[in-house]
Amino acid sequence: MVATLDTYFEVENIIQLPDSVVFNVRLNPYCPIYEGHFPARHIAPGVCQIEMIRKCAEQICGKRLIINYLKQCKFLKLITPDTHSHLKIILNVSPAENIYHVKADIIDNDNELCVNLTAEMTPQTFNEN
Repeated sequence: MVATLDTYFEVENIIQLPDSVVFNVRLNPYCPIYEGHFPARHIAPGVCQIEMIRKCAEQICGKRLIINYLKQCKFLKLITPDTHSHLKIILNVSPAENIYHVKADIIDNDNELCVNLTAEMTPQTFNEN
């Protein structure tokens, strides 16, 4: 079975706040991604954590986004789906000229900061050639 982020996590609800949007997500501890990362002790891969942030930013913008630039990306605490399956992804998305400035935090169910990210994303464009 090929693992995708569609099986990696699920958005349970979204809360709009004055300055940010909070996505309450649940990791799927049975996702095949963990068979390789790592079989004995499942750890959420950093690239999947970044991709969760991108997917949530897409929901805010209503567009497919590409990460152009990671200004800052700090992994501060391991996320293990067996013990921290419920996460909060807190996003602040500021649009500029064809660029979205994204600030994000991932908070675990112990209310501890796991990831802090600042990035620039742009809408994905397709060539129909």
